Amino acid sequence: MIKLSRKGSAMRYTNIPSMISTEIGKAESKDEDIALSRKLKKWQHRSTSSYERNLKLAQQELKRISSFLQL
Repeated sequence: MIKLSRKGSAMRYTNIPSMISTEIGKAESKDEDIALSRKLKKWQHRSTSSYERNLKLAQQELKRISSFLQL
């Protein structure tokens, strides 16, 4: 008989967009670093699917509404 066990906490669907993406920030030191940062950010946006972008925007909107409603 196979014994099934569960490890870790339950998955929360509110955390999915934050688990999916990695944000590329701005470089503040050299001109070369700033240019590279812009290029990487542009390619990150191109490679992210519209589903992921919409999911992230929806999560931000739900957080804003729940904060407004004090939930």
